[in-house]
This record gives sequence, structure tokens and C-alpha cells, in this order.
Amino acid sequence: MISQVRLQQRYIAIKELNEEEALSIVLLCRVAGISRAAYYKWLNRTIPVRQEENEKLLEDIRLLYDQANSTYGYRHHDDDQPAAPATRPVPVQ
Repeated sequence: MISQVRLQQRYIAIKELNEEEALSIVLLCRVAGISRAAYYKWLNRTIPVRQEENEKLLEDIRLLYDQANSTYGYRHHDDDQPAAPATRPVPVQ
């Protein structure tokens, strides 16, 4: 899985450098250690519906995280509440 992520990053870098800097695909693939055929296969792939759904979900999560001032979980809710006074247990007699 990690190797797929690393390859994905290389493919994205090749695509961006080609589009933004007009560098040769041949040169970029050679530097990245990827065959041109593999790059073009990645470039022309069909993205599975599940992956598109996951990416949309990730966008939504990041948006909510940013709206919550980069906090999440129970701490976020506890920060909004005033601290309750400490109480001692009453001994049973």
C-alpha cells in the first residue's frame, strides 16, 4: 500500500511538472524511475466509484476540521463548557 502511495505521488509530480513547467514526460519518467507506459496507464485510468466517494468524504472531513478551528473529538466540546467545581465524595455513615 505504501509503495502505491509513493508511486501515486510520483505520477502526480510528473503530471504537474509537465503541465506547469512544460518539462518532457520522457525526462520526468526517467528521473522518477517510472516507465512511460506505466505513467500513461495511470494517467488514462478509470477512477473507481468507491475512490471518488472516499475523496469526496475526505474533502468534507477536512472542511469540517477547518471550520472547527482544527480541533475535533471530545476536547472540542469540553473547551466550550465551564469547568465544574471539584466535589468530594460524601462518606456513607
